[in-house]
Amino acid sequence: RHSHPEFKLKYAGEVSDNYRAELLRLAQQEGVEATAIEFLGFVEDIRPVMERATALLMCSRNEAQGRVTVEAMFYGTPVVGSNAGGTPEIIEHNWNGLLYDDLDQAVAMTQRIIDEPQLSQRLIANAHRTAAQRFSEETYRKRILEIYDSILIS
Repeated sequence: RHSHPEFKLKYAGEVSDNYRAELLRLAQQEGVEATAIEFLGFVEDIRPVMERATALLMCSRNEAQGRVTVEAMFYGTPVVGSNAGGTPEIIEHNWNGLLYDDLDQAVAMTQRIIDEPQLSQRLIANAHRTAAQRFSEETYRKRILEIYDSILIS
């Protein structure tokens, strides 16, 4: 936000009043005004939000499967994700997204998405390919049938 005041952080999903207050307090502590953060609440159709986003920040350190990460990959949104939990199983750093270990790295990786449009486009293309190959309905259907076949044959 400091180097790009035109950007906003958009937080999709329900947030309790206490958690919202804590997030706004942390932002203020970092010198970011409350108007730079928009709480969207529950979003029925996330696709338009993702398609307009500069990047998705996957900050969870305990994310298991990472459905939001995969959705971003399908919708053409570069992912900057925490190098923890299931996120590094989906994101290969510098190939289909960017990973970070701490807040300073998260800022630096997000800055790269903004400052390096060629990198962003390459990440988007590779992420979409990864999502289609690993997480499409066809892929899941095929895997499930393979599991059923192996059980029935045994």
